[in-house]
Amino acid sequence: MGQSIRITEQEEPGLKRRPSGNECIMIKHASRPLLLCTVATLSFLGLVLFAAAGLRGSDQYWYTAEVERILAGAINQGTVAFPYHAHHQLLPPPFNHHTLVHYAVAAVALFTGPYYGWIVVNTLATLLTAFLVYQLVKRSSGSLPAAYAYTLMLLLPLPFWVTAQPYLESALAPFIAGGLLLYVAGRNAASTWIGLFLLFAAAYMCRSAFIAVLFLVPLGCLYHLRDRGKGAVLLAALLGLGGIAAVKAYRLMFAPDPALTFRRYLNAKVPGVSGNMDVLYALQDEPIELWKLLRKAQAGVVEQVLVEPLSANLFYLPFNLALLLTLWLLLRRRREVSTRLVVGLLVCIGLHGATIVLRGNEFRFLHVVQPAVVAGAAIALAQLLRDRAWTFLSAATLAALVISSSYLAFSLRSEAKEQKQVQVAVGEIFDQLVPKDHAIMLGTPGFAERDLLFGYIVRPRLVLFMRSEYGYTTEQIEVMRSNANAKWLFAKRNSPLVDELAQKPWELVTDSFPKPFAAYGLYRLPS
Repeated sequence: MGQSIRITEQEEPGLKRRPSGNECIMIKHASRPLLLCTVATLSFLGLVLFAAAGLRGSDQYWYTAEVERILAGAINQGTVAFPYHAHHQLLPPPFNHHTLVHYAVAAVALFTGPYYGWIVVNTLATLLTAFLVYQLVKRSSGSLPAAYAYTLMLLLPLPFWVTAQPYLESALAPFIAGGLLLYVAGRNAASTWIGLFLLFAAAYMCRSAFIAVLFLVPLGCLYHLRDRGKGAVLLAALLGLGGIAAVKAYRLMFAPDPALTFRRYLNAKVPGVSGNMDVLYALQDEPIELWKLLRKAQAGVVEQVLVEPLSANLFYLPFNLALLLTLWLLLRRRREVSTRLVVGLLVCIGLHGATIVLRGNEFRFLHVVQPAVVAGAAIALAQLLRDRAWTFLSAATLAALVISSSYLAFSLRSEAKEQKQVQVAVGEIFDQLVPKDHAIMLGTPGFAERDLLFGYIVRPRLVLFMRSEYGYTTEQIEVMRSNANAKWLFAKRNSPLVDELAQKPWELVTDSFPKPFAAYGLYRLPS
């Protein structure tokens, strides 16, 4: 009696134990990555939905039209022809892009239509890429740097830009992210190398540049499994033979455009000599010359840093900063991360270097290896920053990325609406004047976005792109026109093509077109 009875939290029935101070800190730390990922995901999905208001741009029309042709049963039969196709009588022309991704998009497009088929596939691919990068960074640096990397992969301007439009690059990034994760986290077993081979064989079916990584897999297998003697040699040999089989299967299944060869790409986009689209305008293969390759390589490296136009820095600057952090990690802290991570990052950086030197530097190409540099940058920041700094960095970065991506979303939406009006207005004119089975020659002074816009507007009519200043003779132009059976010419009224055909009884049918075709005329050509 008189002695107080102390009831502890554990002894009191029906009461839950309050978490201790350390447990509260752990819960708080665990909730920050989840909150960051959730806000980033919702922001990303909302912005993509807002931005995806319709087609705009150039290649976006190409990708969408190719999926339309697949759904129509005209597999690998495009409606946009170039002088190479007309000269070599490759008509109807093969697809400029013909990949596994096209068939994934076509499957979704059965329910959504081709345009939104691309948007759905790209959105899922970008979410998958971000998740894979999250898992890769989390292994070495914890959840908060991983969530930061996840946010970057969703809301950086470049991933958002290529996701919210019909582009192929969004669907290529998961191969790099998945390959890195499998190589770094996978067991040193035959199954890992078989998985890597299958992954990059599929990647090669989407872009031939992955051939380099495809044949690195057997070499990596031979090195990492070298202690297993003949078994490693046999597996590496089988993977090498599998790579050769994949190359042959790709050519058989997808029948790539004969104009798009490695040799022709090497000769394209040489400053002061050739343009990016010369692979399709040049009638014959040019010899490979060392001085051209050196000039092209120099330009590709310079364009990585001295970016033109300045607005493209919105895409290049974040990539370059992430690349610098990744290089710092590899040079100064490589002993603090796994050797496999170092090797994997170097392979990805090397792949990008080879692309800009041999193929040319285009900002879309950055996105293919962006998972590697974003992962490397996040791991590097984890080495540099204390835990408290991550809260401020994450909040500031998220806000900045939402603002920049919102700007891009408004721009995409506005341009899509404008180009939709052009599609309707020009389409109505051609539907009234030009039968759908008549081919049209398009005079292209250089190569501009409006050219592929026009090709999309007048589909399913065949359009033969013809560059008036490329140096074709009158006889060559006439042969290509005849091969394509072009009955109409759509060109600027002062186009040299009009003069070339002036000796014939052509007829100006109309020149009343809205911008960007206000300076164009539609000419009926003699049979």
